[in-house]
Amino acid sequence: MMLQAWPLERLKTAAIHEGIVESISEERLREVLHEEAVSFQAVKTWKRSNDPKFDQKVRRLRALTNREHNPPIVVAADEMGPLSLKPYGGHTWARSGHPDRVRATYKRTFGTRYLFGLYDYYHDQLDGFLSPSKHSRVWVRFLRYVRSHYPRGGRVYLINDNLSTHWTEEACRVARSLNIRMVATPTNASEYNPIEAHFGELKDLGLTASDYPSWRHLGIALRQAIEYRNSNATPKVHKVKRRF
Repeated sequence: MMLQAWPLERLKTAAIHEGIVESISEERLREVLHEEAVSFQAVKTWKRSNDPKFDQKVRRLRALTNREHNPPIVVAADEMGPLSLKPYGGHTWARSGHPDRVRATYKRTFGTRYLFGLYDYYHDQLDGFLSPSKHSRVWVRFLRYVRSHYPRGGRVYLINDNLSTHWTEEACRVARSLNIRMVATPTNASEYNPIEAHFGELKDLGLTASDYPSWRHLGIALRQAIEYRNSNATPKVHKVKRRF
């Protein structure tokens, strides 16, 4: 059958109709699927990078993120957003029949914000700040923000994407003056930026089932989410001597 949706009831009916089994309960069918490591999942998209330097960039990134001894300072960076002051849904624990509720109707009259995030790869630590835009001037400010986390010096390898505001002449000049070596991910290959995997966790911790009245409240929530997440982090190299 060329059907795309297969809930347990339809699977059960098809299995019996096709003569695979004479009879089977939905619970037993659930157990069989679990035994075969099959679960009901959301369909995800994929994309292919057409970057002519794809292999070269990936080798560079892997060399930076696979050091077991005396690792360099490797920081991944990106912007999360745009974020809005609006009700956010999600899943929460609530008394049966009494779900948490947020407004269904609202107006977006307070603009948007972006979280400029940094992720210390070997320390497994996040940080960042909110900005109303992704302008190149903010990226230059962000470069200084990154440098401030490592006052003792040492070259910082900053993994980031190919957004034009990241690679302006001013940004490259400031990065050199701060001893920051910017390392580009391949085009259309965000999965090679380590920070991408952590933005979803921040949204879950700070935005789920929320309806913040102001950017100050949303900023506080994201700050608390970052602090909570960092307190439960697992550094990839436990003997790193650098102070984050």
